[in-house]
Amino acid sequence: MLEEIKSLVGHKVKRIGKDKAGDIYIDFYSNILFASSHPIFCRICFLSDKKKKALVKHPFEDFLKYHKVIEIQQIGLDRIFYIGFSKHKYNIQYYLVFEITGPSSNIYLLDSVKRIVFQLKSRAKKRIGETYCLTHKQDITAKKALKTISEAGSPVAVLEQRFRKLPPWIKQMEEMGGKSEIAEFLSKVVNKAEAYIVFKNDNPIFISPVKSFDSSRREKSFSDAVSQYYKHLIAEEKREQLSRKICNEIKAKKNILKKLSEEFENVRASGEFKIRGELILVNLGKIKRGESLLKLKDPYKETGIIEIKMDPKKSAVKNADEYFKRYRKAQRSQKVIKKREQVIKKEIRESEELMQEIANFDVSKLIEFEERYSFGEHGKRRKVGIKKEFRTFHTKTGKTVLVGRNKIENERLTFKVAKGKDIFFHVRESPGSHTILVNDGKLTKTDIEETAGIAAHFSKAKHSKIVPVSYTERKYVRKSKKLGPGKVLLIREKTIFVEPSIP
Repeated sequence: MLEEIKSLVGHKVKRIGKDKAGDIYIDFYSNILFASSHPIFCRICFLSDKKKKALVKHPFEDFLKYHKVIEIQQIGLDRIFYIGFSKHKYNIQYYLVFEITGPSSNIYLLDSVKRIVFQLKSRAKKRIGETYCLTHKQDITAKKALKTISEAGSPVAVLEQRFRKLPPWIKQMEEMGGKSEIAEFLSKVVNKAEAYIVFKNDNPIFISPVKSFDSSRREKSFSDAVSQYYKHLIAEEKREQLSRKICNEIKAKKNILKKLSEEFENVRASGEFKIRGELILVNLGKIKRGESLLKLKDPYKETGIIEIKMDPKKSAVKNADEYFKRYRKAQRSQKVIKKREQVIKKEIRESEELMQEIANFDVSKLIEFEERYSFGEHGKRRKVGIKKEFRTFHTKTGKTVLVGRNKIENERLTFKVAKGKDIFFHVRESPGSHTILVNDGKLTKTDIEETAGIAAHFSKAKHSKIVPVSYTERKYVRKSKKLGPGKVLLIREKTIFVEPSIP
């Protein structure tokens, strides 16, 4: 990959942006260098897709804009390298250090004396102001190290000693019994490495620098291989996360269903409340005031006795009423529970169907789903719709009227959304919402009257029969810092008297 990145020497930085995930995009006019310090998906490559994404300016841009790449070097044999920048021809003014090292990945900006000026992740062992060690032995390069390994008596033993675990392409070759061929393949990597993605069941499993497997596919560059490979990995991670969240959602809904079922069984037993109330009324003559427990014969069982708890402070009739109230409430609850059960069962079916669909979603569909839905603390999925700003009405002639809900919306509606020719309405001498009539150049007197009625309705004077409403073009509305948000001054306003109403 570094051989590809070294093609940037002599190129200038146009801009540097970052996306929501914090990944960096360095635009070199002809190429965009992408870098991610994600703990699992850390990588660096050129972007083949030149489509503009929703990026914001990265702080690195303030230092590196219009600077030229002077030097690109790997530091030792780790996945760490730097790019030296300068506005002049030779002297490096800034270094951008990339540590693509898994969970500890980070990107540092150094000044000319190699002190850390800025770092992507603040939680790092190195601190701003510290000197970063960029020393590397020029005689030890990755190619020379590979050549030494390939010429060793047992390349696999040397690799096992060098790495914590073997690279996946070498490991698979070893499993296939190709130990004798590993040295030959390492020599090919030294002379001319080529980018291949190795597949298993149509899924990419790793990137190989040589064509060593039947299921491998050649890519134009290592950047393309990295982009394709990680696109699949990220999609699978998203798929797994979404499936896990929906699975938790289904589990939570099944628990709700279980509780509703238990509650329904309790409600079904509510007929006892009615029987107790009826027995109290039938035996009114026998019940003494202040009794807390009645023992009456069960009319439905020959030898049965029913014990009825009573409130000694209340009369027998009022105690009977309390039992009837509990019975009626239980009957209402029964209908609500049944309806709720139907809704929950439907939601569970939809979630289970969605689980099946997610298995076939591509990356764009997964991202779209993530943007449309969010998950609450208990796994509850909520649709993330765009919240409607402002109350919206239409006059009889179809003109749009916008009304602010609070002082912040009032401020935004009047000074950010409304255009100069739109008509601003506000009730005189009374607090109320800012109201805007969108002016398309064909407004009638009726439109003015109806909009004034709406403005009057959304004010403190809405209970009055006739309300004075001022109106003027938006360009004649001024805000004052002394008055605070939502308070305005009108110039060239007219006043109309209307009855508060909504069309």
